[in-house]
Amino acid sequence: MPPHESVYGKIRDKGRITINDATYDLVLYRSTNPNGSRGEFIRSFFPIFLSKDGTKEPEDGTKVVPVDDIIKNDGPVIIVAALPNPEGSDQGGREWVELKNVTSEAIDLTGWEMADKLGRPQLLSGILQPNEVKRFPITRLTQSDMHLSNKSGLITLRDRSSNQIATVKYSRARSGHIFQFNSDIESG
Repeated sequence: MPPHESVYGKIRDKGRITINDATYDLVLYRSTNPNGSRGEFIRSFFPIFLSKDGTKEPEDGTKVVPVDDIIKNDGPVIIVAALPNPEGSDQGGREWVELKNVTSEAIDLTGWEMADKLGRPQLLSGILQPNEVKRFPITRLTQSDMHLSNKSGLITLRDRSSNQIATVKYSRARSGHIFQFNSDIESG
């Protein structure tokens, strides 16, 4: 296995080890510089359980969830489109995400949030009317606020109780390219 691997546009250091007859990938994520390049500081470090004596799940009942299993876009509010790489600067709310209420009732988004692949949040507010599509600019006010990566990324929508409502992934974003996301629900 290569020591460096790209996952959703992020370089990570990775090594496979065995501890007590269980196989793990140890993953080290580094900080990101303001220009999006790999930083010198460790952001997080964690093991990914792979198997134990030929089994796929740990004996303690913990479930291993591949990233593709968290991708969903079939809740009451769906992510319909995003512009991660506007022409020119990404600053000043030029990146955006569009959300759609696919229900027949208005949904209050106060306390809801979107997050990027690093979990950096953007708080939402306002009312999303039935079948309304609304564009939300990504403000990028600080380094700890949501940013949409130009390389590739995840966009997650959570309700005020932190329940995952939708998560989509996108590939490398060309300048000015708008990503359209499919839903498993027929919209009206």
